[in-house]
Amino acid sequence: MELAELFASRNVNGDDKDPLIEKETYLVKGHPLSWGYWGATEDMWLGGNWARGRSLEKNNWKKDPGHNFCSILSGGIGFLSGAEGIPQEISIQLWRINPCCPGTYKAMRDARKEKVADVLARVAESPVFQSINRGDPLGMGESVGIPRELAVARTEDLQNVCLWCDEFFRDYFDVEKMVTKFMQTEDSSKP
Repeated sequence: MELAELFASRNVNGDDKDPLIEKETYLVKGHPLSWGYWGATEDMWLGGNWARGRSLEKNNWKKDPGHNFCSILSGGIGFLSGAEGIPQEISIQLWRINPCCPGTYKAMRDARKEKVADVLARVAESPVFQSINRGDPLGMGESVGIPRELAVARTEDLQNVCLWCDEFFRDYFDVEKMVTKFMQTEDSSKP
């Protein structure tokens, strides 16, 4: 079964193939769920290529530390609940559940093994992911002792907020430990 057929069988609207930029495009009466596809180029709405994969390899990624990808559609903003003028949107690439399209250094969890709603409910407890949900990647480390000033300096040095996010999740915050700790706490509270 093709992806389009699967979505159609679940009443997910796929009539609009252009990027889901306008509110009227991503919410169509009678279709509370929608899907679309697009890419990231220098002139597209994403504001340039993400610092990932071939973009890094070919050195054509967005080198602008002032560009906050988290604060726009397909960034992290609103991934837990939606935001002003932005629908709730998460990224599932193969099996990796992420708050944004570029994806965090480690996935929040594995969609083959857990329900996405359960994963989102767990990470919603974390001040780190609450900060991403607000579109504030520079503040995501404050709850674990990483000052905003360090995040700003590292983003400047790395020239991209997504590269700071990778460094943060690689060096300062272990998603696996957070989820494992939460699951152990949840299991111990069961009768």
